[in-house]
Amino acid sequence: MTFSILGLIIDCFALFVLESVIYQPYNPGGGLMLFSGIVITILVVAARKLPADFLKTKQSEPDWGPRKFAIVGTLLFPQPSMIVDIVLAIFILTRAFKSMGARNNQEQKVAFGIGLVFPIVVFGIIASIGLGNVLIVVADLFFVLFSRRLWRKWHQWTLMHSTAIQTGLPGFGEPPAPLFP
Repeated sequence: MTFSILGLIIDCFALFVLESVIYQPYNPGGGLMLFSGIVITILVVAARKLPADFLKTKQSEPDWGPRKFAIVGTLLFPQPSMIVDIVLAIFILTRAFKSMGARNNQEQKVAFGIGLVFPIVVFGIIASIGLGNVLIVVADLFFVLFSRRLWRKWHQWTLMHSTAIQTGLPGFGEPPAPLFP
């Protein structure tokens, strides 16, 4: 165990020095280095706390063939992160829908829809930095402009009709019209 920890420490410092020399502007920063060290420490402590027979195999021939093990291995890869994503999504959606209400919630619906797509736009912009991919930047810019216009329209409509009963919704290119003629 001591040899492994020592080897990991030497490897980390050697890799850092090599990366800093080869890629001159490379600097992961103190926060990333500290966080990585904390995570490694937590994993080592957790591994030491597990019982010795945690993943012990039986002393017999395999029950499954290689194809089944390949399928199980493939299915296992994304499962933990997908389960966490699903549980988190269910929690967030139930909180959002309980908080949204059933009346005068047009602004909230528009904001929720924009919020669902906004991270994709941000990652698109970040991914296109240095690549010079104009299409991604233009598409993201159009989304921002569209969202801004949509938000202003629904905000104005909500202010004008905050106490009225909703019988119809304004079109995208039309000014907000009164609900009752």
